[in-house]
Amino acid sequence: GVIQEKQTRVAEVLLARMRPRELLAGKVIGIGGLGLAQFALIIATAAVSLTAVDAADAPHVATSIWVWLVVWFALGYGFYSVVYAGVGALASRVEDASGVAAPISVVMFACYFAALSALDSPESTMTTVLSFVPPSAPFVMPMRLTLTTVPAWQVFTAALLTALTIWLLVLVAGRIYSGALLRTGTRIPLRVAWRSGIRQA
Repeated sequence: GVIQEKQTRVAEVLLARMRPRELLAGKVIGIGGLGLAQFALIIATAAVSLTAVDAADAPHVATSIWVWLVVWFALGYGFYSVVYAGVGALASRVEDASGVAAPISVVMFACYFAALSALDSPESTMTTVLSFVPPSAPFVMPMRLTLTTVPAWQVFTAALLTALTIWLLVLVAGRIYSGALLRTGTRIPLRVAWRSGIRQA
């Protein structure tokens, strides 16, 4: 989406009315709302299907778990989408997008596999630590919540740490975004985007 805005010059019009950080945050929130709507549709479809088929042997999941799953979905989306939007501005063509996003994808998949390893040991020290680290928390904490009893203070602390990290990422990504969004041509180096980024982004 960021690259398309650069190519069509829509970003130039939008930046005349708002700050880069606001544009980035608005894009993330808008697409995130659509993602949550899709998530809700899947849950509603599953609920209707399970109700219609009485023979289905579905485990009971507490309402609080469902609420936390939605919260962690939103936090995970917010974390990675802000990072992707920030580095997405470094690319000038859609063809460059995968190369720019590759390091983030590696981190995300590593966190995903870490969450899968938590299936075997949801109460281990490593799993507990990973559920507090913002990049891996959206993957690991929901897994812990569904497999074992997690103290409330751990869930709230991990969520707060992730939310604060997202806020900091918006500031950092906003500066990168502002320094690279209006540049076209070749791929913009991160250092150049950071230096030319508006400090108030």
